[in-house]
Amino acid sequence: MSDYKIETPINVLVTAMGGGGHGEQILKALLQDKTGLVRVFGGDANPNCPQFKLVEKSFVLPLANDPSYMQGVFDICAKNGVKALFDGCEAELQLFSRERERIKENGIFLPGNPQNVIDICMDKVKTAEFLSSVGFEPPNFLKISSKNNLNKVDFFPAVIK
Repeated sequence: MSDYKIETPINVLVTAMGGGGHGEQILKALLQDKTGLVRVFGGDANPNCPQFKLVEKSFVLPLANDPSYMQGVFDICAKNGVKALFDGCEAELQLFSRERERIKENGIFLPGNPQNVIDICMDKVKTAEFLSSVGFEPPNFLKISSKNNLNKVDFFPAVIK
């Protein structure tokens, strides 16, 4: 056991924490902390987000595609001493990844993968190709670009998107 002791809680912000996305799951995980070392703040675009009642302080945020979104997040973090930022939805994942350097420059820790990993994981074909390239055998896959190519699916089960 280390004798390193944190004197004050670490303030973290979880965005898009309402309704079924991964933000809600991150919030649930952080709320399991019983040490008192984490103080959880939450943001969501829904002003009636039910999860607002679960956090230390809540903030209504615009959608991630709003031009004022990142500055709003930076302002919240600066005013509340937030030291770690968790994205809660895919749009924020993409935005925070692109803004990784600015987030770091603002003294905020951003857990998560680098942009190149996110780009691969967000595309099922790229994921399967990557897995193949590093020696794993992914499930059968086929990129279908039109319904005329559906006859190329000769394996089952098959998930078609």
